[in-house]
Amino acid sequence: MSTRSGYMWQNDDKKSTAIYETPAEKQQRRLSLIIINVVGFLSSLGYSIVLTGAYPYLLQIDPESDKRFLGWVVAANPIGQLLSAPIVGWLSNRMGSVRWLCIVTNLLSSSGFIIYASLSTLPQPQVLWMIVSRFVVGLAAGSLTLCITYISKATTSKERTTFISINAFAQALGFIIGPVIQSSLVGIGQEGVLFGALDMRWNMYTAAAWISAALALVAVFLFLPCVFTEFNMAEKEAHWVQMRNINRRQEEPVKRDIIGIGMCIANFATAGFILILVETLATPITMDQLAYSDVEAVEKVGIVLSIGCVLTALAFASSSAIARRITERKTMLFCGMLPMIISHFFVLPYAGPTPLMQNSTFFLQISTDQLLDINENVTFFENTTLLFENYDEEVELLYNATRPLGCPMSQEWCLYTPALHEWQLVTCFFITAIGYAFCATMSTSIMTQLLGPKDQGTWTGIYLAGGCLSRILGPIYLSTVYTAYGTWMTFGSIIGLLIVVFAVNLLLFRHLIPLQKRGEKMFDSE
Repeated sequence: MSTRSGYMWQNDDKKSTAIYETPAEKQQRRLSLIIINVVGFLSSLGYSIVLTGAYPYLLQIDPESDKRFLGWVVAANPIGQLLSAPIVGWLSNRMGSVRWLCIVTNLLSSSGFIIYASLSTLPQPQVLWMIVSRFVVGLAAGSLTLCITYISKATTSKERTTFISINAFAQALGFIIGPVIQSSLVGIGQEGVLFGALDMRWNMYTAAAWISAALALVAVFLFLPCVFTEFNMAEKEAHWVQMRNINRRQEEPVKRDIIGIGMCIANFATAGFILILVETLATPITMDQLAYSDVEAVEKVGIVLSIGCVLTALAFASSSAIARRITERKTMLFCGMLPMIISHFFVLPYAGPTPLMQNSTFFLQISTDQLLDINENVTFFENTTLLFENYDEEVELLYNATRPLGCPMSQEWCLYTPALHEWQLVTCFFITAIGYAFCATMSTSIMTQLLGPKDQGTWTGIYLAGGCLSRILGPIYLSTVYTAYGTWMTFGSIIGLLIVVFAVNLLLFRHLIPLQKRGEKMFDSE
């Protein structure tokens, strides 16, 4: 190791890829990456807090809405991100900075969550305002493009997979804590209380949105100039590698592999499609198949999501080490895509009784227990008949405050399709959570290494836009197919999609080799 003009020459890998920075610069650069990871954590935390409560909240503001309308509510978020991601990426290239774009997008995110929390004060139809709020939050999600872009710029090629994994781990940690926070807010209740001059409603759903809005403001603070300093190590590395090779030979530049980039976009989009299944159908499926009440579904799905995200976090944490042993390509396919294929065989309805239909038995939601206290003279007999002093009035009140549980009669396939069991849904989700972690992390890592040091922002925006496209079509497709045709068609089509993508990856396997490794092989072969 030698020094020159105060700089330290560092050998970061076995091939002596040298990059220079002073110790002080390295410390500041690592701090900036920590801030990016904290922001990723806060973003996913804010997003996941409202995740499990979206469907019950929709039913609260519009009881006539069904799962197909939920598909549009969920799709509004990725539509916004689809529009903003390429633009934000292009702007980051033009400006040469991510700071002010991150500040603007996080302010926009906070505004979207405030609209979501204030639906009760907005004019009818409130469901359209719900879609607007989701769309605004989606526009703000373009900040994810900036996070990945900055990690690509502020790391060396040797560090990049590790820091992308750390960022993914931070986001997974947010997904772990988010549903737990929503479950902890169940005690506030669905009705909650009214406050302020506008009679804004504070309940288990709006409280989650207010927390998310506050987290976005914390992210704004972290990007202020007094806190966050930007670095561009990828450019330094490219310059030094070029200077190093001058004395060896005039190396021909390796062209970008558009096929490989296209495959990374397809892989990321497929992983996003699988993730959107949880966002769109997790709560409705438990309400249909397991006859859960609104509150019970939010609470239990939140707990399962949190446990699954722990597994996801562990997968993120181990992905970098596994990739170093068997390469990113093999990690993505055999630790990511293959487990996701296997997991969905668990949720095919093989045999057993059909789901409980909503008109077959009158079930009361858990929250109805409080309504039974409306008259102290309620008496339970052995035949479970209820006697009320004012029978007609109180039964009408009880009926209007409750909703029959189980599969709705409009879904005719419930009459002959076996019901799914808790163990099937939980097993599928846990395995999918692990597979998604490996697939999303490795496809992102391969993508950044296929791009090279230039135009990272624009291409990263296109990459995330591809993922958004699947998250737009996914909710609409899944909610429509599930409502009309049931579990066989829904999960069977997912298995078919995953098998096709897996096969195409095997056929185009050589296109997923990072550019730098291709250059090294060309040099070694001579």
